[in-house]
Amino acid sequence: MIGGRIGYVIGNWNGDGAGGPNFHQDFLNGRWYTIFEIWNGGLTILGGALGGIIAGVIFFMKRRKYVNVRWAADVIVPTILVAQAIGRWGNFFNHEVYGAEVDMNQWMFLPTWLRNQMAIDFANGQPIAGGKMYVPLFLIESLINLVGYFVIKYAIGKPLKKWLAKGDLAGCYLIWYGITRIIMEPMRDPSFNMGSDGKWSIIWSGIYIGLGVLTILFFHLFDYFRNKKRQAAELQEGAVALPQEPAKPAEPLPAAPLKDATSSKPLEGKDEPLAGEDKPVNPEGK
Repeated sequence: MIGGRIGYVIGNWNGDGAGGPNFHQDFLNGRWYTIFEIWNGGLTILGGALGGIIAGVIFFMKRRKYVNVRWAADVIVPTILVAQAIGRWGNFFNHEVYGAEVDMNQWMFLPTWLRNQMAIDFANGQPIAGGKMYVPLFLIESLINLVGYFVIKYAIGKPLKKWLAKGDLAGCYLIWYGITRIIMEPMRDPSFNMGSDGKWSIIWSGIYIGLGVLTILFFHLFDYFRNKKRQAAELQEGAVALPQEPAKPAEPLPAAPLKDATSSKPLEGKDEPLAGEDKPVNPEGK
């Protein structure tokens, strides 16, 4: 809520171009407290989602230190698209944030109750003349958000898992929703655009895309340099733990035993004379 209010106040600081609040003028007139009067309306999902992501990161870093923040972001942040898809139906019930007038015959595939709701002039509560209706932007964005969730979770998150870094899916959410809003904003009724020139929502959308790209680049570069540093440390530890041993001198081979020329057996001893030798003379004549 705080992020949504901050985004709305910044976007409408000089008015919204359709008679909405001018916070700059209120501030100069001493009515600075109107910034905090959320009960008078004025929130933007662009600021609210970004504020929620920042608050979630702080929560996990401070209160859930045993959980990897980047892993948690990949699990939680893409589901914001589902919440936004549901929340867009609030625009239907409030009859707000619709598109230009078009011929109702172009949208006959929609249920009657939906077409009838989009065929009422918000200013006077009467049906729009000439068989016209407003483009149901809430429905278009709701469907795009649902598609975005399944694309990020199942077309990117699972098949490309081995190439992804933790936190990439959170970055994909920012890119997807930023592109969605850039496409949708020019189709809105100008009275629902923020800023005196009606371009603040488009600026917000560009910020989303930029933050998403930077998030993905940062996590990939962070992991790359961290792994390089870890590998260098492991190599250095291995060199210290396993020094090279000096080479041992070669041991001499044992001498081969003498063999009889006529036999394969080694000689038993020197008592028996070799063939052709005279026996020793017995000094006692025996």
